[in-house]
Parts: sequence; C-alpha cells; structure tokens
Amino acid sequence: MFGYGLVDPVDDFGEHNEPSHPELLDELTADFATNGFDVRRLFRVLANTKAYQLSSEWSSTAEVDPRLLSRMPVKSLTAEQIFDCLQMATGIRQAALPGRSNVAFNGRVDPRKAAFLAKFEAPAQGLTEFQSGIPQALTMMNGAMIADATDVTKSDLLIAVIDSPFMSTPQRVETLFLATLSRKPRDDERAKFVRYVESGGPNNDSSKALADVFWALLNSSEFILNH
Repeated sequence: MFGYGLVDPVDDFGEHNEPSHPELLDELTADFATNGFDVRRLFRVLANTKAYQLSSEWSSTAEVDPRLLSRMPVKSLTAEQIFDCLQMATGIRQAALPGRSNVAFNGRVDPRKAAFLAKFEAPAQGLTEFQSGIPQALTMMNGAMIADATDVTKSDLLIAVIDSPFMSTPQRVETLFLATLSRKPRDDERAKFVRYVESGGPNNDSSKALADVFWALLNSSEFILNH
C-alpha cells in the first residue's frame, strides 16, 4: 500500500535485513493477531492512517527518504491494475470465457488481457521505481484496447455520453473526468476541453473531439500512476 515494505524486500526477513520501523511492525503484528488475522481490517487500519493519506506533493526541495513517511510516494500501477482500470473506465466488456472471472480453472485467460499484459508488463522493479518504454507507451497511445475504448462506435461510455440528449458539453467532459480520474475537472481544464469539443477539433466533429479528450485522459500520468 505504501510502495515498499517495513521489511524490503518483503520476503527477506532476518537479522541481516532489519525492518525500517520495528516498533510499528510489532504493533501491527500484535493487532493483526489479536483481531483474528483479519486482512480486510488490516487494510482498513492502514488506509485510515495519516501517513497513507498524505499527498505526494513535495513541501521541500530537499531529498527525503520515502521511509520517513513525510509524503506518499508516487507509485506505478502494475500491468494488471492498468488493464482493470481501463476496463472500468471505458466500459469495455471482457471476452466471454468459461467460469465467472477472466481466468478459468483450466488456466485460460481473456485473450485481450493476455495481449495487453504481454506488451505492458515492465521488468522487475520496485513499486516506487516507475519504468516504462516504447512498447508500453505505444500500447496506451494506439493499442487495440485504447483504440476500441476511444472509438465513438464501440465505446459504451462514449456512446452513452454522446447520445444523451440531456447532457451539455461541460457535463460530458465532467463525466469523462469522473470515469478516468475520479474527480471533476478544474475550471481551466473544463474551459479548455469544452472549447476543444465545441470547436470540433481537427476533424470538425464534436463527437470525435470528445473521444480525443477521453484518449488524452487515459494517457495522462494521473490515470496511470497511483499518487
């Protein structure tokens, strides 16, 4: 949840690798055991701490060890998390497969997800050491999943937003922000994107201009990073 463990790497406990906060580790251990090893409760406890709710914004230009918990470090999403976020934001349906999830008991996976992960999975790295390259960037810019998600004839979200007779352009832009970034646009963002959509963009087509806005949001660092 914080991008690194109290013991790092998390599977290397021992005298040679002391925890960064031994008292905290002991306290969490005792609380975890006392409450019946309830993992959901442990997540809830950590999420409600001041440390977890800190901003990633720096208050000083000095280099600060992230283990001091003075700010929340920016963390890259895993390839699977990015896929799930894309699926949630865009409304793209999973490919129909046996079983109730994308992974069946026989090991088969959603072929679209498998193709995405094959291109997007990064080499081994720490969760706070974001690395990306040309294959990952191209997958987000013009991969098949993104192309379908921003196609005004295929994207469930875009179709719903464009076809709604009760939504104004500002409301359509706000809906895309909420779907992708889980927040409303700032006044300057709203004004810029509304102006772009109403101008029709390079194709003089407001629907395609709205799809352009959606593409830009999906390719923003705010969407792809946990900050």
